[in-house]
Amino acid sequence: MNASRLTTTLFAAALLAATLAEATSYVPMSDAALYEQAPAIAQVSILSAGPAPAVGAPSIDYIVLVERLLKGQIAGSTVIVRVAGGIGPDGWGLELFGAPRFAQGDRAILFLVPRNDGTYGILHLMLGAFHEFRIGDRHLALRDLQDVQDVTGDGRVARPRDFERFADWLAGGAEATAHYRVETPARGLERWQRAFSVLRHERRQLRWFEDQVEWHLGRPAPTGMKRSLKEALRAWNPISSLRLAYGGRSGASNGLHTFDHLNVLTFGDRDDLIPGSFDCRRGGVLAVGGPWFDPEITGKTRPGGQSPPAIRILGADIVLNDGAECVVEEAEGVVVESLVHELGHTLGLGPVCGDAFSGRCRNGAEASVMRGYLHADGHRRQPGERERLRLSLDD
Repeated sequence: MNASRLTTTLFAAALLAATLAEATSYVPMSDAALYEQAPAIAQVSILSAGPAPAVGAPSIDYIVLVERLLKGQIAGSTVIVRVAGGIGPDGWGLELFGAPRFAQGDRAILFLVPRNDGTYGILHLMLGAFHEFRIGDRHLALRDLQDVQDVTGDGRVARPRDFERFADWLAGGAEATAHYRVETPARGLERWQRAFSVLRHERRQLRWFEDQVEWHLGRPAPTGMKRSLKEALRAWNPISSLRLAYGGRSGASNGLHTFDHLNVLTFGDRDDLIPGSFDCRRGGVLAVGGPWFDPEITGKTRPGGQSPPAIRILGADIVLNDGAECVVEEAEGVVVESLVHELGHTLGLGPVCGDAFSGRCRNGAEASVMRGYLHADGHRRQPGERERLRLSLDD
């Protein structure tokens, strides 16, 4: 396969790699590309956080103090940065996987996009949010990528950025040779993961309680999407107690804006929940997804009853980002593999290996459809005994 064909195949697979509610997918962008696309970049500290009062997608408003403007203009020394996900004014909750989260007192470098309502969004969601994290005397700039999938990756983690040097490079116009990458300190990755988990201390397990869940395709859908989705849905039914079914096409266009009691894959970010468009040459966020819930509706503890009652998933939605139409519709086998993988996430399965936090693939795990990166070889991989056992332990 030549280089251009391989690139096309990977992007065709990436089109659906986030699909079906438990993951958000992206294609890596260079720091220079992020810089070029960002209207403004700022080094900030988080003053407060709270639910956004606006009607629409549940969101969190962060009031941030601009410590240092690195690019562009910002309307004031304190501004509101609005990030989708959370509990809305109507009581509905949305768990938007990949949406960055901050705590009061945090410092960060944010790539910002102004909105018409006076708030700011973060360019490409988690890709434009660099948290300050201290290890000893080092101040690192790290992104939280625990709930997202790099559809072109192989589980390797790039060297982190020095916080101050990265800020200086951005302030200088991102033109000088970059010298802000540093070696990961010993055990740094483990501490990094734990640190970001603290930001999710209120998260409880979200689970489907139904015996069957139907998924719909929004209109218009790319060619071959229906066939690929139906094949992937069927793959899990022999080993899962939750039956996944195709419910047909849907004219619903709510996306992640409001809950409509349907599980729909829609095309186009009509509500600008993902600031910035996907670009086949430069990458970006391909799709975002997450489940809707009412935090008061719970039940079904995990085996042994040791965990708090799970929150019931009432529905879920996926939005394919603007610009993803550049993806060529080919390599159907790779697309089906990515769908099967992401459906496994909706059933509660995490990566068995091969991502930044689950370790290298060993002892046959590299063949699993639930490894952390795509095989991308066109084979119709099906979930097997490894996945069945993990599901049986979770029932």
